[in-house]
Amino acid sequence: MASEKTNWHEMSEEQLETEVSVLQTELQKMKFEKAVRGVADSSQFKKSRQNIARALTELRKRELAEYTTEDLEMRSRIRARRARLKKA
Repeated sequence: MASEKTNWHEMSEEQLETEVSVLQTELQKMKFEKAVRGVADSSQFKKSRQNIARALTELRKRELAEYTTEDLEMRSRIRARRARLKKA
């Protein structure tokens, strides 16, 4: 995991997807190491999960930016319908 700050906005979608898979793999390795040997710095788990979330958020942001107004309107209708059904 890189110690410098990652600028998610400057990465391409392919780079972001690759970074997400790398970070998820690292997290799985850290979990395995914790189970086998224990871990000295447990804060790395939180940092890794946060970086995964940041990358996924940037990917979702780009996906929503590509939506047309019709897509956004349909999405709003779906969300409103789900809210109504949840109340019932």
